[in-house]
Formats: sequence, structure tokens, C-alpha cells
Amino acid sequence: MTRKWITLLLVAALILALAACTTPTASTPAGTTAPPGPGSTTKATDPPPAKAETLIMYFIDTGDRPDMALVVDEMNRISGEAINITVNATGIAISNYSQQIRLMLTGREKMDILNTSTLPFGDFGNQVANKQLLPLNDYIDEYGKGIKELVGNYLKAGTVGGDLLAIPTYRDLAKDAGVIVRKDLVEKYNLDVASVKKLADLEPLLVKIKENEPDLAPFYPTQEIYGGICTGLLVPGGDTLGSDQYWTGVLLDATDTSMKVVNYYETDAYMELVKLMYSWAQKGLISPTAVTNQETPTDLVKAGKLASQVYHMKPGIERQGDTACGMPMTYIRIHEPVASTGTPAAFMWSVAAHTEKPEASVKYLDFTFTNKEINDTFHWGIKDQHWTLTSDGHATFAPGLDAKTSGYVGQAGFVFGNSLLTYVWEGTPLDVWDQMMTYNKSAIQSVALGFQFDTTPIKTQFAACTNVGNEYIKAIGVGAVDPDVKVPELVSKLKAAGVDEIIAEKQRQLNAWAEANK
Repeated sequence: MTRKWITLLLVAALILALAACTTPTASTPAGTTAPPGPGSTTKATDPPPAKAETLIMYFIDTGDRPDMALVVDEMNRISGEAINITVNATGIAISNYSQQIRLMLTGREKMDILNTSTLPFGDFGNQVANKQLLPLNDYIDEYGKGIKELVGNYLKAGTVGGDLLAIPTYRDLAKDAGVIVRKDLVEKYNLDVASVKKLADLEPLLVKIKENEPDLAPFYPTQEIYGGICTGLLVPGGDTLGSDQYWTGVLLDATDTSMKVVNYYETDAYMELVKLMYSWAQKGLISPTAVTNQETPTDLVKAGKLASQVYHMKPGIERQGDTACGMPMTYIRIHEPVASTGTPAAFMWSVAAHTEKPEASVKYLDFTFTNKEINDTFHWGIKDQHWTLTSDGHATFAPGLDAKTSGYVGQAGFVFGNSLLTYVWEGTPLDVWDQMMTYNKSAIQSVALGFQFDTTPIKTQFAACTNVGNEYIKAIGVGAVDPDVKVPELVSKLKAAGVDEIIAEKQRQLNAWAEANK
């Protein structure tokens, strides 16, 4: 599989992990006329005061909602009445976002606030290099008090060289991993999920499944099509330092102030994991097609071909996982959440460096992090038109509507403001946002939170090592080959391709970052 496709799959996996609703594409800019979509009405909203200050906003859009313009009008009513600021908002499809924003920033087209990301579709690194984002240090204390109080230490993820250039949206800001198992099998065979404290403890459950369900693959070692057990479990307790290519260097302990960068594939921790996978594969506990498979593990579960898989966890993950798998699953958490740069930096807001309205821009962003009504509107649409409340306080579709007939189906709210202010969608526990707040605050904070690796100085070695990794890492990680033979080969070829130079460069950059952020 080419690296391009792996990147696209990464992006798709992240979107699925964050979104529990259908993914929508591009929206109609606010202020334009769009025909109402199915399930919409011609409900009018009072226009904001004529003197309201209007900002130009661009955001990552993940689908097609015919009523997007109506929703933005309603958002403008809310912000116009509250802070006398409105937006001319344009959504850009995630597939085109990086390219279009790059052209607009380079051409200094009128723009005030924009989504950005360290993922490929966000172009944050290029924006920083070209000084296209406004440092917010001089504005955040006066106009962004709510942001500063809420986001706190996670602001480091958008800080480069001491300049606050981007604000992470407030959602799940850490990441952990575990295993999901079909709930019907857990109940049918009385599987002792409470006994599973580490991955190796799962083996007796897998053996029981294999003995009783011979046509069902017991386990898949990752959540994605690519990679293997290491990308599935991440680096337990460690920091991957913003890359799924663990040969670029990781911290084995996210709290270790020595910040020693190591090639994960040379560590005892990696060898222990892949030996376990090889052992399980030899016993028939891992899907035999894992090394060549082109279906997501959740699709394999849905198709009745797979019993369990590694899965990334967070509060409320149950609804998303059950939906993806097409059946109830049992969730087993294996290691604690770690907060590193990659997760909060996946979706952020910035102010364009050439804006003429910096104060209003930060004031509006602060409003989106602190006002419930505008977050509910962006997430779910117009109340009583697109959504309503159930008797127990959940959000759900307005009467007569569903995901196919509504003119506005849940925008990917993680790109906007503060998801934790919204009503919880039906099917998710009402206290999920309390759980999420605790999750974010209690996660292990990496000593490298805020660090971002610039691969430019070692791009030749990076390309060569990528080719080596593509040859070995998946096969080793799913237990398809003997690690005692293949891991030394992998390490040797990585060294020949220049991996030690990559590790040294990352260590140099990390040391410099740590010194600058004392």
C-alpha cells in the first residue's frame, strides 16, 4: 500500500474515531441563498443588528448538509445578540481543505479565522513556516479568558517557539487503547473480561472463542488496515512524538524528564509485543488474513468474520464502536490515557496573520468555547427544526426526521469550539461530558506536549526508512513472521537507510524545544 493511501486511511480512521454521525462535504457560505433541504422548513430568524462586526471564517467540512446556510444564520443570531459579532462562514471539504486554504493564505485573501491541524489536511506546519498565523499571546488574556481557563495546558499543542498560533477545540484531548470483544460471545461463553489487565491476559478468552467458534477469527491486532500491534496499542505510557512511524523516535515514558528519544523497534517492549503476536498467530488466534487484509477490522466484525480487535478508547466510545461494528461490543481498557501533541493538535482554530480584526476574532473564538447555544446549533442544527430533546434530556432528530431525511445531520462538532457544552445525542450516557472532562484532566501529561518534529532536515533518510517500514512492520506486527528473524532484519535495514540520523535530529529538536519552553 502506498504511503499516500496510508495517510488517507489515517485521516479516515481519525474522523471515524471522533464522529458518531454521518459525515457530511462542503457548505454554502453564510449570507447566500440555498434551497431548504429535506426535513427543513422556511423558519426565519431575526437578523443580527446591522452594526454587528462580521468575520470571515473557514472551517473543515465533512459532509453535505443542505441547510448549512440556515444553521449559520442561526449561529449569527446567537453571537450577534450576545457579542455583536457574526461570521461569513464557508466550509471546505476535508479532501480539498489544505490546498484551498494554502492558496488563500498565500494570496492574502480576506480571512479572519480558520481551522488548522497538524494532520495532512490541516497544513499547520506550512502555515507556521510561512508566518501565516497570528500569534495570539497579546490577545488571549483580554479576549480569550474562557479559552485559557478551559483549554489550559493543552494550548501547548498549538504553541510554536513561544507563540500561541492555534487553539485546540475542546473534546477528547488524550488517547488510550484497549480491546473490544463481541458482547454476545462474552455472554455466551462467560468470558472473564475483568481479568484482562494487560494484553497477554486476553489469551484465555481468545482460546475459548477459537474452541467454540472455529470459523471466527478470534483477534485482530490493530484498529486500522495498516500497521500492527504497536500502532494499535500506541506506546503504552509513552509518547509517539506525533508520528505513527515509530522508527522516527518515541519516548517510552511520557513523564521522563530526560526525554530520551529511541527507535521503538529496537526496544525490548516492542519485541515482547510482537513475540506475543507471533505466538498467538501460531495458535490460530489472529486473523490469518491480517497481513493482506484490505477491510477495516470493524467491517470484519460486522461481517461476522472477527470476534475482537484492538481499539482506541475515550469516554462515550461505546456508541461509536457499536455503530461501527454493527453490534454491541464489550470494552476492555488496557492502558491509561496519555496527552501528547498529536491528539489536541488534530483540530484547532487560528487567526490569519493578515486579519484586520484580531480582537474580534479572538473574542468570537472565545464565545464558541463558552456558549452552549452556539455549540448545540453547530453540532445538531436548529432546535425544533433539525433536532429536539427527549424526555430524559438527550438530543435526537426532530419528529419525522432521521439521518436520511434531515436537512442538517450532525456536523462533525469536534472541529468547532467546545463539544462538552452540547446536549448529548441519544444513545450515549448523559454524563459522558463529565467523564470527558475528567478524562482530559486526569490523562498523563507528556513532558513533550507541544513538541512538533520537522522532518525537513532528514527528508531523504525519512523516505528511505518509510520504504523499509512498509516492507516489514505490518507483517511483524500482526504475527505473520518470526520476530526473532525479522526484527533484526528490520533494525539493520533501518540503520542502513539512516534511521540513526533521524533519531539524532529528533533528539536535537526536542532538546531545543525543551530548553525554549523551560
